[in-house]
Amino acid sequence: MVEKMTPEDVAALLKSTDKVVSTEIERALHPNRLRKGGKAHLDSLADLLENVSPHQVDHQNLKILRKKGLNPGRTHSFYHRLCVSALRGDTKGLLPHWKLNEIPHAYRFIDALGVRRPASPLNQVKFADLTPTPPCVVKPWRGTSARGCYLVYDFGHIVHVKDNQTFSDWSEVSRHARHLMHPDRKSWRLRDSWTLEELILENESPQVAARDYKFYAFYGRVELVQEIQRAPQRKMSYSTKNSSGFAARSAESSDLYDGGVVAPADIELAERISSAVPAPYMRIDMLGSADGLVFGEFTPFPGNSSDFLREWDQRLGQAWHDAEVRLMHDLVGGKDFSEFREAVSPRSKEGGA
Repeated sequence: MVEKMTPEDVAALLKSTDKVVSTEIERALHPNRLRKGGKAHLDSLADLLENVSPHQVDHQNLKILRKKGLNPGRTHSFYHRLCVSALRGDTKGLLPHWKLNEIPHAYRFIDALGVRRPASPLNQVKFADLTPTPPCVVKPWRGTSARGCYLVYDFGHIVHVKDNQTFSDWSEVSRHARHLMHPDRKSWRLRDSWTLEELILENESPQVAARDYKFYAFYGRVELVQEIQRAPQRKMSYSTKNSSGFAARSAESSDLYDGGVVAPADIELAERISSAVPAPYMRIDMLGSADGLVFGEFTPFPGNSSDFLREWDQRLGQAWHDAEVRLMHDLVGGKDFSEFREAVSPRSKEGGA
């Protein structure tokens, strides 16, 4: 049994580990070992670097590694880049593309691009003032990773999207929503700010909710698609442009199925939307209706992103890096992003349908 450690003990252990790793890399990069070890030594070094963070390699050794075509494995961590992006927002105020996490900005932008979205009055009200007319969706004003999002098929059949919890009476939904908004709630407390929108269906009879298609898009390029089937039971599938049926996150094997690759036209639509956002990364969530994809929402910081398998954390992080380079060239070249600028401007957010 591991003895309980104090924060000071953990800090000391991490510092000691950093020193051990740094020393081992220093030894591995000694000219004699590089010369005598050849390719086998470089392959072994590459395996070691898979678990190394940039701060564990000093500048001189980093230059040697780059000459060998190597880098610390965690340099391009997707989750690390998400955290840095969020920190920038905390420090300097909301980053411009994060404004697309708000429904009016998102819908104004999508309308400018000519992409179908759910009909909505685009007004925010307190939960007690909602007047839902089934079928419809009741959801928080700002994106919350499906928490507090209710699919109202009719007043006897209502589903909470986050966990597939079902309700047979509106009063039950009201109690559930009040719990999510309770001031004493320790985490993920929702604001009392709600809206209504059209319920997008995959099938009209019987009524089946549309599947979610979550496009991990990096300034005009989709690297990963997550498909979520919510009924009759929650299942998910991951795919790229050329492959499907694999795991991308840990602890999801029981929920996985092979949904096949997404249609090229759907990938192209997501990439067109992504290329109009002046940011290296944005997840674009779409709904699969009976007659094609419908825009759902933008998600700048997806939940459970720390659960990506190492391979995918690195692959998405590399895609982020490459997107930053492309975006920088376009910005210097004078790309306008007029639809985006108009959508996030501080003018009135009212209106819609």
